[in-house]
Amino acid sequence: MRYVLTAAALLSCFISVSAFAEVVPLDQVIARTLEKSPAAARVERDYQDRLAEGTAATTFDNPELQADVLRKNNSGGNDLEMELTQPLRLSHLTGLRSTYAETLSRAATTQQKYELFKTVNEVSTLYMKLWLLQERESLYDKSAQDAENLAGTVRGAAKQGQLAVSESTLFTADSVRLRTEIDSIAAEMAQTKLDLAKSTGFSFAEIEAVKPNFSPVPTPEQLVTFSDSRSTLRAVTRDNFAAAQQRLKVAQADAFPEFGPRLLYNRGFSGNDERAMGFGIAMRIPLWDTNQAERQRARAALNVAQADIDSVTVKNPQEMLGQLQQSAVRLQEREQKYWSDILPGYRKSYDLSRQMLRAGQIPALDLWQVREKLYQVEEAALQSTIDAYAARLTLELEIGGKLEEVQ
Repeated sequence: MRYVLTAAALLSCFISVSAFAEVVPLDQVIARTLEKSPAAARVERDYQDRLAEGTAATTFDNPELQADVLRKNNSGGNDLEMELTQPLRLSHLTGLRSTYAETLSRAATTQQKYELFKTVNEVSTLYMKLWLLQERESLYDKSAQDAENLAGTVRGAAKQGQLAVSESTLFTADSVRLRTEIDSIAAEMAQTKLDLAKSTGFSFAEIEAVKPNFSPVPTPEQLVTFSDSRSTLRAVTRDNFAAAQQRLKVAQADAFPEFGPRLLYNRGFSGNDERAMGFGIAMRIPLWDTNQAERQRARAALNVAQADIDSVTVKNPQEMLGQLQQSAVRLQEREQKYWSDILPGYRKSYDLSRQMLRAGQIPALDLWQVREKLYQVEEAALQSTIDAYAARLTLELEIGGKLEEVQ
């Protein structure tokens, strides 16, 4: 008996400890994501790669030093001959490579900011999915418990001859169905937590999501002004196009062959100790290679950049932001109505129906139908929150920042 009580006490402690998961708001998840996530590390790697490409474009090739010692048969002395050559390209002298490096750095910075914000957007979507699953699990568990209680109530009323015992079957079956759905939700929640762990770089095993607050949606004019200075997809395509243009200019300039100024020095170590200096130039003869391979690659990259910029300029930005803003406003208003007006009304109706059942004023089937409608509205309210937040995320990705930042 003592062993059973001890085991029961340990089990109770375990349940109590596991029931208190750490509540981590979305803003803290985002901060951790930007600090240590694999996605953020990949964005930084790509950023450094493009900066390195710009550095390589502006760095001169190392000079070449050639030294020879020649022995003269006549005098028995030695001569020292030295040549110093600095390889150059026309694009070095015209400043095209420096301009290319600047545009590449600007494009890399814009791309980095956009990709980081895109990562935040994706993590926010997963976080809200976790919140939805948590709320749905809680709703189904509450509904299953409620169905079990109602089945007991109906069976008790049947013993008093007020209701038929068969009417409890609906609630019993409903409880079993909901318990089965809870198992499915738990499996999906585990997968979502795994996806979040992969995206953020830390474990979500003992983390509970909480619904973020919804700030008012700014006006279209405010959104347009804000997006003009942010790293949006339009800005990314614009800067990538500028970098691709400069790359092609460098490739075309480098069709002129590589050349190198030469500094010549000669000194004889025989009796007369003669010295000589001179200048010259070395140049590759463009017989086979006129930089055509790099020009082909640069033209192809420019064509891709042109296609990208065309794809994002199909719609007027003001018109697009206006449509997304209206969608976000309407879905947010819908979400607020569900939680403040619609759902409380259905809950009140259900409570009144329960009281009427206990008083024998309605059959159990009527209460079951009211109950089913209530939980459909509960589901719709949860989904309205997800829809409203998804609309906000879409708008934020389009303007390149959080709506809370817009002034």
